[in-house]
Amino acid sequence: MLLLDDEGLSTNHYLIVFSNLVQLFAQVEQEMVSLLPTQSNMPLTRAPQNNVERVQYYNDLEIEADPTLPTDPGAEWPSKGQLSFEDVQLRYRPDLPLVLKGLTFDINPGEKVGIIGRTGAGKSSIAQALFRTVELCGGRIVIDGRDLRGIGLDTVSYGRLETIDRLLK
Repeated sequence: MLLLDDEGLSTNHYLIVFSNLVQLFAQVEQEMVSLLPTQSNMPLTRAPQNNVERVQYYNDLEIEADPTLPTDPGAEWPSKGQLSFEDVQLRYRPDLPLVLKGLTFDINPGEKVGIIGRTGAGKSSIAQALFRTVELCGGRIVIDGRDLRGIGLDTVSYGRLETIDRLLK
């Protein structure tokens, strides 16, 4: 806190104000350093990012599909439970290798299916493809005759499809 007298601020007071401003700017600069990749093909590194660059980074992210579409099926979908994975290919980012490579299988209505495998075998990737948390880069998933790409994300994700995780005794 600075107090002014009749003569105004002395040189010493100006130096104190200047020193405090420099310290404040340095603190703000430190807070603007964040963990973001410097390039899409590099691991996370400490990279200075100001707020404008951070906003631009998020602005450039790929836009996800619409939550609902006019062509979404009615509340009765899915009614049978026929599921087909047809040559499904999935990768988590364009610069990464495929984690699902031409996966093809059918599950008939009423069948009970368990997916087991070692770490990294693709179990979670199958679920992410099914619920469209990650979009396919090839192939298609069909439920009761409807390709999931033609259905809104909310229609697929909320209340229509479900899983039972790790039901072991």
